[in-house]
Amino acid sequence: MASQDHKIFVDGMTCTNCSLSVRKKLEKSGYNKVSVNLTNGETRFSSEGEIDIQAVCQEIDNIGFTARIVEDREIKKNPLVIRFFIGLPFTLVLLVHMFLPMDHWLNNPILQFGLATPVLVIGWIQFGKGAISSIKNRMANMDVLILSGASAAYFYSIYGSFFIAGSSHQYLFFETAATIITLVMVGNLIEHYSVQKTSSAIDALKGFQAMDAKILRGGKINLIDLNQVMVGDTMYINSGDHIPCDGEIIEGEGAINESMITGESLPIYKAPGSHIMSGTLVAEGNFQVKVSRVGTDSTLSKIIKLMEDAQGEQAPIQALADKVSGVFVPVVLGLSLLSFFLNYGIFDVALEDSIMRSIAVLVISCPCALGLATPTAVVVGIGKAAKAGILIKSAKILETFAKVKNIIFDKTGTLTNGEFIIQSFDFFKYEKARIETIIFTLEQHSSHPLAKAMVGLLKDSEMDPTLKQFEEKKGIGILCKDENGNNYSFGSFRLLKDHREDDTHFHLFLIENDRCIARIQLKDAIKNHAHEMLSYLNGQSIKSYILSGDQQSKVAELSKSLGINHFEAQLSPQDKLDFIKGYKKEGITAMVGDGINDAPALTLSDVAISFKQATDIAVHSADIVLLQENELNSLTEAHRISILTLKTIKQNLFWAFSYNIIAIPMASMGMIEPMAAALFMAFSDVVVVGNSLLLKIKK
Repeated sequence: MASQDHKIFVDGMTCTNCSLSVRKKLEKSGYNKVSVNLTNGETRFSSEGEIDIQAVCQEIDNIGFTARIVEDREIKKNPLVIRFFIGLPFTLVLLVHMFLPMDHWLNNPILQFGLATPVLVIGWIQFGKGAISSIKNRMANMDVLILSGASAAYFYSIYGSFFIAGSSHQYLFFETAATIITLVMVGNLIEHYSVQKTSSAIDALKGFQAMDAKILRGGKINLIDLNQVMVGDTMYINSGDHIPCDGEIIEGEGAINESMITGESLPIYKAPGSHIMSGTLVAEGNFQVKVSRVGTDSTLSKIIKLMEDAQGEQAPIQALADKVSGVFVPVVLGLSLLSFFLNYGIFDVALEDSIMRSIAVLVISCPCALGLATPTAVVVGIGKAAKAGILIKSAKILETFAKVKNIIFDKTGTLTNGEFIIQSFDFFKYEKARIETIIFTLEQHSSHPLAKAMVGLLKDSEMDPTLKQFEEKKGIGILCKDENGNNYSFGSFRLLKDHREDDTHFHLFLIENDRCIARIQLKDAIKNHAHEMLSYLNGQSIKSYILSGDQQSKVAELSKSLGINHFEAQLSPQDKLDFIKGYKKEGITAMVGDGINDAPALTLSDVAISFKQATDIAVHSADIVLLQENELNSLTEAHRISILTLKTIKQNLFWAFSYNIIAIPMASMGMIEPMAAALFMAFSDVVVVGNSLLLKIKK
C-alpha cells in the first residue's frame, strides 16, 4: 500500500515539550516521518493508505491542543501577556508581607488566600495543558515541576492556616505559590517573543515574491496574477523590478543584482541568452524574458521551502532546568511519599505530623530558586549584551552560543562591509590625478551601480570640461570624445582589444584610442576587527569557515587575508544547507550572514547571527543581531557574555540543588519548621539573585 503524506496545523504549542508531545502522540498512533514545526504549527506525517484526517485532529485535541486541516488559519493572540499582568499585582502585594510584622493586616490568612488564588488559577490555565500532556507521554517537564511546587505551597498554606488551630501564621506560603508562577511566566514571555520573531522570517521572505507579472497575451502586455503565469510566456521586466519568475532573456541587456541569491557583490551583466532568477533585482536595463520556471519551481520559492524545512529540522536546545526536571519531579514526589511512610510506618510519628512532614518536603522542594536560576542570569546577560550593542532574541541562545564549536561566515556584507575599495590602480600614461579626472568625468554620466561606487571613491577629483559626446553601452562601459578627437572609454574587460597576461585580476579599464592606459582592481573592504575576532575564536578552539556564493578567486583571497583555512565558493542556498548539516554533526554550529540567500542556512544553524543593516529576512531569522555597523568585535563580546551567563546559570543551579539536597532530608526528619524552611528558601533565592546580579560587573 502506497505511503501518503499529510499536513495539519496545531495551535496552542508554547514550548518544545508541547511539540514533542504532539510528535509522540502521532508516532504512537502509527504514523511515520512525523515533523512538528513549533514556530508556525505546521505538522507533517505520513500514513499507509487513506486515513480520517479529522480523527487525527481529534487525537491532538485530546492532549490539550487544537489541530486544524486548513492552512488559512486565524492568528490567535497569545494570552500569556494578559495573564502575566493580571497575576503580577497579586504577587507583588503578597511579597510585601514578608517584610512586615506578623500582626500586620497583610498577614491575614484569608486576605492572602484571596490574593494567591487568582494567580494559582492563572498558573493552571497557563501550565496545566503542558503538564498534563507531558505526564500522558511520560515526560515530566518544568510545567509539572512548577504546578506541583506552587500547588503544594498553596494547599499546604490552606491546611496550616485554616485547619491547625492557633498556628496559622507559620504556615503562610501563599506568596511562594504566586511567585513561582509569576517568575516562570517572565521567562515564557521572553521565549514567546523569540518564537514570534522567528516565524515572521518566512512571512517576510514571501514578501519578496512578486504578486503579478507583465505578460504578453493576445498581442498586448497584461499585468496578470503570478499564479496564472505559465512556462513559455513572454515576460517584460523594467529597471527597479523584482523578477517574478525564472527565465531566459530573449531581448534587452543590463545589470541584475543577484547578491540576495548568490552573494556576488557586483551586479551581473545580462544579455539575450542569459538566465535570470526570481527574487533578484533589476539594477539597470529592460528585458523581455521567456519564462522557464513558475510557482514552487522558481528559485525564490525553493529558498522559502528550504527555510521552512530548516525550521522543521532545527533541534531546540532545552534550558538546563528543563533537562533535569524529568528526573527531579518524580524524585521529589517519591521522597515526599517515602517521608510519609518512614515517619508513620517505621518511626511511629503521628499521622497528622507524618502528613505535614510529607507535604513539607514538597514545600521546601518548591522550585523557587530553581525557577530563578536561569531567568535572572539570562535577564542580566541579555541586558549586558544590549549595552554592548548586541540584541539577543532568545534566552536559550545564550547557553547554545557559549557551547559553539563551529562558526560559519558568509562573505559579502558579513566579513566584508559591501563597500568597494580600490585594491590595485595601475596607470600607463599621464599622472594619476589626470587618470582619476578622466574616470570621474566618465562615471558621472553612467547609471551603472559600479559607476556610482567609483564616483564615491574619486569624489575629490574634478570634472574635465573637454570631454564630450558621452555614450553608455550596456554591459560594456561609458564612452566619450575630447575636443581634440581622442576617444575614451571606461568599463569592463570587453573594452580591451589587446589583453595583458594579468588583466583577468582587474575589474575596470580606461581606454584611450584603443590603448589601455589604466586598470583598476576593486575589492570589498574587510570589516573592522575581523582579524581580532578570528584570533579570539581560534583561542577558544572554535573552527571558522567561509561559505559563499561569490567567485572562487575572491573567496580564496579573503580567506588567505583573514587566515581562515576552510572555505567553499560559488555555493547555492542548498549547498550551504548541506555543508551546515555536516558541520552540525561535529558540534554546535553558528552561522553569520546578512542576505536572503543566507536565510535558510541561518534557520538551520544552532545559532543564527546577523547585522542591523542586513536584509529584513536575515534579521528576522537571526537569534543574535549585532547592532554596530561593520564592527565584528561585538561578535566576540556576544560569545564572552554567553560564556559568562552560562557559567552563572550553572552556579545558580548548583546553589538551588544544594539547597534541596540539604533541606529535603531535614524536612523529612522534622528538623525544619515551616518558618525556618521559609527562611531557608529565602536564603537560597537571595544567593541565586545576588549571583546573577554580579554578572553585571563581570568583565
